[in-house]
Amino acid sequence: MPKPATLGRPSKSAKAVTKEKVHQVAFRLINQSGLDALTFRALAKQLDVTPMAITHHVGTRKQLLVALIAFVFSDIGGAAKGATPKIRLRYLLNRYCERAIENSHLIPAMLADHSLISEGLSLFTDQIRNELETFVDAETVTPILNLIIDYTHGFVSAVAAAQENNGPNRKEYNTSIDWVLNQL
Repeated sequence: MPKPATLGRPSKSAKAVTKEKVHQVAFRLINQSGLDALTFRALAKQLDVTPMAITHHVGTRKQLLVALIAFVFSDIGGAAKGATPKIRLRYLLNRYCERAIENSHLIPAMLADHSLISEGLSLFTDQIRNELETFVDAETVTPILNLIIDYTHGFVSAVAAAQENNGPNRKEYNTSIDWVLNQL
């Protein structure tokens, strides 16, 4: 006869669950089946624990998404390579594209709920703004920043939605970004 479930804090099992393990399984679920597949029941089933154990380690679904997004983009900023602001911008945007494409299922969640955007991504946006400010007049910085960010997210979405590499590629993205930057 199976042991009845008890209330309260989950007991320690032979399979120790950690926040890191939950994050690993969460990434796998999202990458295999999309963001809608990320449920505490699905995580619990994969980890052979109760959904309450998942909650104990990661908090709410929103807190889990914040942690996953922060992890993905944790080192996206930093020193940008390049001799000119335009080259540095292109470098930064390509770093972002690489991470965003690899984790494209997280992007719609960020765009739908801006509170999921990590501090690292906010600092990254500020870094892009700072590069723009070195060669664009003050009134134009925000519209150009928004244009570049919107175009970049459109590109990432198109790549993610494409079937069998039939979508746009980074070369096409860079050609378009270069065109925008050369108009400034």
